[in-house]
Amino acid sequence: MTLERSNGKGKALDSILNYSGEDIETNLSLVEKLRRDFGIEMPLLDDDDTPESYFAKFEEILKLKKRWRIRRQITLALVSFGKLLMYRDLDPRTWPAAHNISKHPLVRDLFEGTKSSNIELAEEYPIDAPELKREVPHLIRDADSSQHSALIHALRCQNLVIEGPPGTGKSQTITNLIAAALATGKAVLFVSEKLAALEVVRKRLDDAGLGLFCLELHSHKTKKVHSF
Repeated sequence: MTLERSNGKGKALDSILNYSGEDIETNLSLVEKLRRDFGIEMPLLDDDDTPESYFAKFEEILKLKKRWRIRRQITLALVSFGKLLMYRDLDPRTWPAAHNISKHPLVRDLFEGTKSSNIELAEEYPIDAPELKREVPHLIRDADSSQHSALIHALRCQNLVIEGPPGTGKSQTITNLIAAALATGKAVLFVSEKLAALEVVRKRLDDAGLGLFCLELHSHKTKKVHSF
C-alpha cells in the first residue's frame, strides 16, 4: 500500500491510501504469536482469498476460543517483519530435510566449532606474483595488497571475514568484489544491517557505470511493477 498525505490547513490532514500492486501477505508476526502463546496455527492467506473466505478459515479456532471474535475493521500502522523473517529462515523446521540448515557445515562451524573447522588468518598474496596473474581481478576502486588478497580469497569461493575500523577500505573492497563477480557472470546478494553501508557501495557502483546491474530489495523505492 502507498499512503499519500496532503498539506491540510490547520489541524486537518487528508490522506489517500492506494493499492501498490504488491502481494497481500499474511501477518507473520501474528502467526508466530498465536503459535507460541496459544498453540494455534493461524490459517495462511491464499492468493484467491476474499476477506470473507479468509475469515471462514477461523471457524474451528473460534470453536475452541469461545470469547474470541472477528471484527471487521482496518487499522493502519507501520510494521516491520524484517527480523521475524530472519528468525523464520533460521528455524530448522522451515528447511527441507535434505537441506537442513542446522546440518550445513558452515553453520555448524560458526555455532558449534566442529572438528572440521579450519579458521586461521588469511594469507596475504604478493599482487605482482606471476602465478596469480590470471586470478588478479580487474579493479574499479583502489586497493592495497591486503584488500587485493581478500579479493583473491573471495573469488576462490573461500569463506572469510574482513575486519577493520572505519576508513580502512571495507566498502571499497566490497565494491571491487561485486564488480569482479559481475565480470565473471555471477550474481551477488549484498546485505547490511545499516542502509548507509548499502548506499555507499551503490554510489560507488553507480560512479563506475555498474549501477544498472543493481536491484534494490526491501526498499521504500521498490515496487512489484519495477521488478524484472
